[in-house]
Amino acid sequence: MEAKPPARCALAVLDTPPASSEPIAQRRISKKVRSGIEVMVSGDCKIIKEAAEAGLSREHFTRELSKPHVAAYMREKVLKQRYRRRARRRREGRTPR
Repeated sequence: MEAKPPARCALAVLDTPPASSEPIAQRRISKKVRSGIEVMVSGDCKIIKEAAEAGLSREHFTRELSKPHVAAYMREKVLKQRYRRRARRRREGRTPR
């Protein structure tokens, strides 16, 4: 089964550098926001759809994504997903992208 790439908005996080070198305070990220991010990073659906699946409104979900600690969490998830796929391709003998 072919793995789906992350959603475009999830990959857009990689285009923006981290906010600063200062440590971001550990703030709480709700389970609904985490599950919305997981769905978005896995590439299963677009931003409006996963927000509805997680039980959030589209507006609230996008507002949460603009917060620095949530953006850092999403960036971390996207990078981990990319590294996993790259390692899987290497194991299978395919050239990583």
